[in-house]
Amino acid sequence: EASILSLNPNLYGSLHNNGHNAISFIHDPDNRFLENYGVMGDSATAMRDPVFYRWHAYIDDIFQEFKATIPSYSTQTLGFENVRVQSIEVSAAGIPRNEFSTFWQQSDVDLSRGLDFLPRGSVFARFTHLQHAPFNYKITVRKFCVFY
Repeated sequence: EASILSLNPNLYGSLHNNGHNAISFIHDPDNRFLENYGVMGDSATAMRDPVFYRWHAYIDDIFQEFKATIPSYSTQTLGFENVRVQSIEVSAAGIPRNEFSTFWQQSDVDLSRGLDFLPRGSVFARFTHLQHAPFNYKITVRKFCVFY
């Protein structure tokens, strides 16, 4: 399926996204009644529609049918025979090497777009979730060259 990064979106098409849009306008397909799109047209609410799961199963089935027509990858193709991971390290400012710093954080999320009643201002929910301090991975990889 095409994405914003595709060089030729017309070649790949957009069945998945176009399906979401078509379903979201199924109640007013020709815009005769000037209705807004349904929940399938917004990624924030699409999973609320039971057809979301049927649509995704259909898309998954098409992809599986396509995969059945192409050869499997070989071990040689995916093996990276001459490449070895030498070490993996995690680092962060002020924290001992190979340790993470996690903590509880409260965040607010605006729920207004997902509510079905008249707008009366923003509706926020506050929730507590696990967060982590920024960190970096350092992965050292070595390629063993074979010369003939």
